[in-house]
Amino acid sequence: MNTAEQITLNDNAPSVKIVASRSDRLLAVIVERFIIGVFPVLFFLIFGFGFMGGGPSQVTIFVLSFVSAYVLFMVFVSLLFIWKRSQSMGKYFYDIYVVDEKTGKRIGFAKYFFLREFFGRNLLSIVPGYVIVDALMIFTKSRRTLHDRIAGTSVVQLPQEKRRVGFFYFVSLEAVEMKREEVRRRAKKFTLIFFIIAFCISFLVIFFMPASSRSSRDTSFDSYREHLKEAYGLPQ
Repeated sequence: MNTAEQITLNDNAPSVKIVASRSDRLLAVIVERFIIGVFPVLFFLIFGFGFMGGGPSQVTIFVLSFVSAYVLFMVFVSLLFIWKRSQSMGKYFYDIYVVDEKTGKRIGFAKYFFLREFFGRNLLSIVPGYVIVDALMIFTKSRRTLHDRIAGTSVVQLPQEKRRVGFFYFVSLEAVEMKREEVRRRAKKFTLIFFIIAFCISFLVIFFMPASSRSSRDTSFDSYREHLKEAYGLPQ
């Protein structure tokens, strides 16, 4: 955050809110797009290169199933952030969140998801030039994009006492008023749960393949490994 550019939300809000910097908002979008969109595509390109040239169909099932499960899980996590903390996944990592422009209070799930994101950002993007104008509005003094203005929202910094204390921490902002030690303990627990769930999804994807795939799984992966070596010109 560039402190030289700090501005407050509005004088009528019941508490002072520092509007998020343009760089924080940009980086939050980049992080979110990478986690949900770019990473699964890279995974597919790296591990799917072999079967795109005629590799084992079982590997096709595995890679596509894994990517699908990953994307669905990340979408679920994103919705959880919106519901509990009025944040997207990217905003979570940069300690910024969405509030009502007039009251300064965090907005509800319906207003965030349906009005701000689905309508204001995605549905209207089919209008020619909308995406460009929407993005350029961040350079106004209030730093509010078009979808912010449509929803009557603003993106601000989280107060220091409500900022994240763990990698993934799904407790609502209202619950963060508790002691920091308790917050850290819970953060560790939720982080552990997150990785356990992610592992279980990957495990289930493998063992819930169609019966024809399961029966020849071992030989298929051996074949796939040899196919990758041949595709990339690696020594056998």
